[in-house]
Amino acid sequence: SLILLAFFTPPLVLIPVERRTEVKLNIVKDFKEVFKYREYVKWLGVRGFMSTAMMMLTSTIIAYIEEVVGVEHSIASVSFGLVLVLFVAGSFPLWGRIAKKRGKGYALSRAIVLLIATLFLVPVPYFIGDAALRLIVGYLLVAVGAIAISAYVLFPYAVIADLAHWYEVQKGESRAGLFTGFEGIPINIFESIAYAVTGFLMSLPPAPGVEYTVGLLLWGFVAAFFAACALAVLKRTNIDPFLRRG
Repeated sequence: SLILLAFFTPPLVLIPVERRTEVKLNIVKDFKEVFKYREYVKWLGVRGFMSTAMMMLTSTIIAYIEEVVGVEHSIASVSFGLVLVLFVAGSFPLWGRIAKKRGKGYALSRAIVLLIATLFLVPVPYFIGDAALRLIVGYLLVAVGAIAISAYVLFPYAVIADLAHWYEVQKGESRAGLFTGFEGIPINIFESIAYAVTGFLMSLPPAPGVEYTVGLLLWGFVAAFFAACALAVLKRTNIDPFLRRG
């Protein structure tokens, strides 16, 4: 062991060691770069407003299916999961084909319009007396909403990749990590707003003739408002910088 130690000790001293490169972060400069890129800033607005609508939907949908549509708790959770997976994943090819022909902005705009229309119909099951018909209408709304949500699940990562690539082409600097990481800030802020708004709605008095809160009938209108704000910003945002426009 002493012989081995004698042979291996000299290389520890003689072999050159790679010097550690210090990475200097300039947060102020990074923030300035982010806010100079107008299309990216507008996309953050789209993501923020849509995050509010999506968070309101995901935090109320199970209670909505149970109370308003009238599905038993255990069945509501399982059935909602199945419908969501089936229609969200099943709609990926549809939105992919539309985006390939007309662009991601066109496809996402149509999806948001479909989502807004679905959200406005949220109170409809409340006015249906027949349980079977109420169940059919309720799950039809969930299915159509899932088709709309599918586009929003599919495109954001591709949009960020395109915007980051376009910035690199124009400026000669790679900022993909900055753009990807910074996106989480407005999303978290808007999701906090969604929690506050949803909490307020769920604390409202019961709707006439039922035991559940009227908030389960109103949340769709509020979520639709945020989705409409996202659509308004998206209409003014070029998320297809490499799309050839004929």
